[in-house]
Amino acid sequence: MPRKYSRRRNSLKKRNSLKRRSFRRRNLRGGAELSIDELRRRRLARFDRSAPAPAPAPAPSPAPAYGIPNFSILPPEVLEYIVQHLSEDPNDTIINKCRNVVRYCSANSESRQFCKNSKSVQKVIDECKDYFAQVKHWKEIARERGDKLADVPKHLQKEKEIVLAAVRKFGIALQYADPEFKKDPEVVLTAVQNNGGSLRYAADEFKDDKHIVLIAVSNFGQSLYDTSLRLKNDKDVVLAAVSKDGLALKYASPELKKDKEVVLTAVLQNHRAFEFASNELKDDQDITLSLLKSLTSRNF
Repeated sequence: MPRKYSRRRNSLKKRNSLKRRSFRRRNLRGGAELSIDELRRRRLARFDRSAPAPAPAPAPSPAPAYGIPNFSILPPEVLEYIVQHLSEDPNDTIINKCRNVVRYCSANSESRQFCKNSKSVQKVIDECKDYFAQVKHWKEIARERGDKLADVPKHLQKEKEIVLAAVRKFGIALQYADPEFKKDPEVVLTAVQNNGGSLRYAADEFKDDKHIVLIAVSNFGQSLYDTSLRLKNDKDVVLAAVSKDGLALKYASPELKKDKEVVLTAVLQNHRAFEFASNELKDDQDITLSLLKSLTSRNF
């Protein structure tokens, strides 16, 4: 290579290297890349000395403290009040205990004065405030990303508010719920309304509940697989399933695979359901015409 080309190549290399180094110093100082607006503001600030200094970045909100209120330090009369009211409330959760402490302290002027003068009660109330912050924090996360229910701390997994927020957004999150909530009708119903496939993670009693199963199969036909044998032989349930997904005929009872209305509905929804029909119906003229109609509509 001629010497003049060699010199030019080295000069270009040096210039590009200096450009890259200058860019890194300018844009990556402090480990964070600057936005285009920030670069423009800095460029203008070099010529305008009266430009205001950049506002400091807002401090990140502190994560809520994790802990459980220590109710054992409460005075006997407050504990008695909590036990009495929890016997009326089926949800014996920490958040309900906290609410009962607050309720006791706001019942009348005498109880308010007692709580104000009791250090142990004040300490539990402060701990309850932290606990409320934790519940609110995780409820907001679950509302945005239901699958984050798997990351909720164990002592918060028994809070129904968080579980409901999660399954309302992402029904399959029922698999991460506490076993207690897999038996809760409200939680299971909310989950199957969002995603019928969550029936798989519900307690067995709901897999034999016609109302719950009808909602599940109307939402996701393949969830017929997870229903009880009794409901796999229920024509209403199977019709709802094959109307949504013809291939759900595979999980119907042998008796309903011989039912002409069920098989017709399944084949019209999906021509591949024909293979799950009984041998007698495979020779039926109406079923064959429905199969041809389904194939024609798929191809054209």
